[in-house]
Amino acid sequence: MSSEIDAKPEILCVPINPLGWAYTHNCNFIGHLSSWHNPTYLLKNSLSFSIKTPPELSEKILSAAGILVKPIAGDKAFIEVRMEIKMKSGGVKNYVGSGEIIKSGGMILLNGEDKNIAFKDISLVTLTFNQPVEIATTNNESMRVMM
Repeated sequence: MSSEIDAKPEILCVPINPLGWAYTHNCNFIGHLSSWHNPTYLLKNSLSFSIKTPPELSEKILSAAGILVKPIAGDKAFIEVRMEIKMKSGGVKNYVGSGEIIKSGGMILLNGEDKNIAFKDISLVTLTFNQPVEIATTNNESMRVMM
């Protein structure tokens, strides 16, 4: 990350733990911060699920994603996640991330080679985890996964 910061890009958003902290430069976050007070999504039997991008993000650009997760078992766990981004053009892009997450939860930052993906060009996003997890959502109405 230090090379990205040193390069002084026009826009730079780096979410870090604890949730809510970030290094930013001309940055807009695409969603409101979540908390564990909102409903959560449990991944137990299937370790992956797919989500469509909301229409209100159609004019935004995806550079990285942060997923707020808790391990389901144990005091802490090494959690890996892969985000497969299916493009409307038929192509696929991948973001990956991992981290040692304590039982109270933490954020995993996902990024990939392409840091300039237009949301309007995305057809579907699939998140795949290496183990069962609890995932924070943004609000009670949509159960949208916080990214």
